[in-house]
This record gives sequence, structure tokens and C-alpha cells, in this order.
Amino acid sequence: MPAHHTAGKRAYGGSFGNPAGGFSTAEYESIAATFDTLVYPADVENFGEPDDLDENGRILLFYTREVNALTAGGSPGGFIAGFFFARDLFPKVGNSKLAGCPGSNETEIMYLMVPDPTGSINGNQRDKNFVLRRTLSTMAHEVEHLINSSRRLFVNANAKYPEKVWLDEGLAHIAEELVFFRASGLTVNQNIGASTVRATQARIDAFNQFQAENFARLKSTSLVVEPLPTVYVYRLGMGAHRQTGLAACFSIDEYDRDVIKKHERTRRDKEDDRTRHMIALGAQTGPVFLVYRASADVDDRAARATETEPLIDFTAPDGVRHTLWAAGRADRDAFVSAFRPIPALYIADGHHRAASAARARDELRRRGAGTSLGDEADYHTMLAVAFPHDQVRILPYNRSVSDLGGLSAERFLQAVAERFTVEPGLATPARGAIAMYFDRRWQTLRPRARPDPTNAIGSLDVSVLQDGLLAPVLNITDIRTDARIDFVGGARGTGVLEQAVESGRAAVAFSLFPVSVADLMAVSDAGAIMPPKSTWFEPKLRDGLLIHVI
Repeated sequence: MPAHHTAGKRAYGGSFGNPAGGFSTAEYESIAATFDTLVYPADVENFGEPDDLDENGRILLFYTREVNALTAGGSPGGFIAGFFFARDLFPKVGNSKLAGCPGSNETEIMYLMVPDPTGSINGNQRDKNFVLRRTLSTMAHEVEHLINSSRRLFVNANAKYPEKVWLDEGLAHIAEELVFFRASGLTVNQNIGASTVRATQARIDAFNQFQAENFARLKSTSLVVEPLPTVYVYRLGMGAHRQTGLAACFSIDEYDRDVIKKHERTRRDKEDDRTRHMIALGAQTGPVFLVYRASADVDDRAARATETEPLIDFTAPDGVRHTLWAAGRADRDAFVSAFRPIPALYIADGHHRAASAARARDELRRRGAGTSLGDEADYHTMLAVAFPHDQVRILPYNRSVSDLGGLSAERFLQAVAERFTVEPGLATPARGAIAMYFDRRWQTLRPRARPDPTNAIGSLDVSVLQDGLLAPVLNITDIRTDARIDFVGGARGTGVLEQAVESGRAAVAFSLFPVSVADLMAVSDAGAIMPPKSTWFEPKLRDGLLIHVI
């Protein structure tokens, strides 16, 4: 093998018998120089310096036909562009620290694909441009593997070898992205859209060299673009609970006109993050959770759709089952028609997503952006799943408080008794009552001044607790900012509240009857805002399962 050495961190070489039409010495020199000045420094800066096993100060970039031979003829899309083999870091003969590996080259080396313009190896044609577009990103990827193995074996004391495969692969793909940032002059956490990348030729080249393969891999392995506008029937299952809704793109103009109603305030900083995310991706990846007053027409159609074979059906690590059915053109149009008589939709969960979708629409409209896929479901709509109100469940959103605000236990109980009737009770109260865990027992509280039932907000148990106890007795006036209060939502149960008090993490805890969907719709219809931390919807929708390209 003729090896060519120059100043820097790399030696490069090509084995005898490589196909004709390969890289010239000048081209190898150019690749090696880019490795020295771009790829290697970026990897080392982020992952550390590898050990110099053979003390020659170099990494061998070995271009060989044997890498090409690893890809079978006619492989659809996939191919092997190169690899690092950790065995080359082991001694041929074992010693007190490491086992021996007779096949080791005892040097830092990576193996790379060579040009093969005529497809002499397994019939796979690879011209110079094909290899050049992939070789530097492959180096970035494989150097991370080399660094990871080298440092675990020789540098980091007590490090376990080898690294977890999934983590090592993830870091290697991040290495490609980090080299892209260095080559393009862009930075992490910067808003990067297609227009940003296309602004200069250097950025286009950097994207094609270091990002295009990852993006193509994501699209080819994980994303399916429907050939026609499609709606989906989406079922969530958690334990014995089932709820079935319609996933589609809903009008942001109707959100502006309050046909899609809100019940929660949003924070500008959280909107900023989501808006930037949507514009940078050119997509909405997380659906808004909507509720509508149940319609027999819509619900019957959804039930019939679920009798067919699902498109997607899996149970997530949290135990929630997600099942989707795609509605074809006729069913899609029938669902759209069935939704027209429904007077209003209500945001159950996802107020920041909806607000951010509206802001992204405004920004893209200002830029004069065109439609995404040539249909009407572009940045003027938002991805959402609408469920009938009688299938949705809201779970309790309970509270614990770390201290009594300077009150003694006796004075605290006296202040509570002045405002509430207090009697022994259960951990799960009925509507109109509050369960309090204090002094190792549950007690039931009922307000002495009964709330006005016509007041949609003031009559909520969560409001009664806040206005009648948390604020006047414990001096917690803003639960969104007071560090003394904590929240326990969902199906975690009241045992968590008991543990918090018994462990001393909390002085008192409160269990509430959950807000109903009817309560939420009444507040929204009144144009009012629900109290903070009052609704916990479960099960929750899955981000990334459906993506709306804007």
C-alpha cells in the first residue's frame, strides 16, 4: 500500500487494486488538508483528544475497495461509506491491561470508500463527486468513534468500555452537525431555515457535505409524505380508557376569530421558542389537543374507520397506546363536511403551540413565503387532534406547600377552620370539597361561604382553594411564581402527596376533584381564563408522530 504522509494529523493511503478513475495525489492532499483544518479540530474540541497509540502523531485515512465491497449490488439507497474498527486500538498480543487481538493494526486508522465510476465492485457506480460529498462527513462521524474508544481505553481513568452503542452513534451524528456549523459559519441555537443555508455558496456546500445525508436518512427511513391531503383517526389508550379523535390541519384564521377557543394565557418567551422552532424546521411537529361537543356524525365515521387495519399502532414507554388510521379521499371529505356544523372547538392542551403557529404564519406571510406542498394546508393551518368532549378525561391537578408561611400548626388549623368546615375524610374528594393532608391524616374541607354557581371560574374547587386558603392563609398569591408550592398532576395518585408531607418536603398537601370538560368549555365560552395549573389531560398526544410541513 503506497502511503503519502504530510504535515498534520493525518496520513492517507490507497490500497493496490482500487478501481480506475480514483482520486489523484492532489485530491488526496486536498481531502487530508480539510481533515486537518476542519474535521479533526471540530471533533477534538467537542469530544477530546484521542491517545496516540503508535506515537506517530497521525491518523491513517485508508481508502480501499474493501469498503465498497461491503455494499451488496443493487442495495436500495443504503451503502457503507467508511468505518472505524476499535480492534485496531488493541495490542496484537494481550498484556496486563488489554486482551490481545491478532488482527489489530495497532494504530489509529479509519477505512473509507473509494471512487468506482464504472461500478466494477458489485456493480455499484460511485464517481468522484459521489464519494467527495460523503467522505468528510464520514470522517467526522468515524473520528468521534475513534476518540470515544481511545479515551475510554487509554485516557479516562475508570471509564467503562465500550460506550453504549446508541449513545456512541448519536454522538457521531452530532459530530457531523458540529462540523457543519464550523464549515458554514453558523452556530448552535441559531435559527436556520432554507433561506439561511442558501444565502452563500459556502453554506450550501457545507450542508451538502455534512447535513444532506442525515436529512435524507431521516426522510427515507422515518418520514412519509402523503401524496394527497389526508386526515387521520387517532386513538389514545391508557389502561381501560380510550378516546378517538380526528387529526388534521385546522384554520389559524378561525383561531384568530375565536372559533377555536382558548382558556389559558401564554408566555411570550415560550411562544418565541416554539415560533423559531417551527420556522427553522419549516414544520409543526407537535399537535394541539382540541375538544368539540360530541357529534354523532363525526363519531360514527371515526368508529367505522377504526374497524379497518391501522396505519400505525404502538405502545409508548409511558404505557400509552397510539393507533392511527388514514382516511382516504372520500372519507376525508366526509369528515370535513361532518365538522362544518360544529360551532366551536376548544383548546384543551397546547395553547403555546397554537399561539406559536399563528406567529409563524404571520412571519412567513411577511416574508412572502409560498405554499409548502402545493395544497391549502400550509402555514395558514395548524396541526391538531380534535376529540369529542364525552371521551376526554381531565385528571386531578393537586398541590403541596413546603411550609405554613410562619404559622404554627395550631394557628394554621384555626385559620382554615375559620374559612372551611373541617371533618375527617378521604384522599379523593367529591366535587365541591377539598381534601387536605396534614398531621398524618386526610380531612375534608368545605367552604363556609358557598361560591356562586353561576360564576364559571369562582365556583371551581381550584379557585375556592386558592382564594379561600392558599392566598389568605398561606400567603401564596401567585402559584405560577411562588417556589413554596408544588403540583402533582395526572395519575400519580394521592400517595405522592402523603409521601411529600411525611418526608418533610411539604408541610401540607391538597387533593382536588378534577375540573370537568364542561367546566373548561363554559369558561372558554365566557371568554375567560382558567386558573393556572387547573387542568391535567391524560393520556397525551405524541410529538413527531404526525408532522405538518408549512
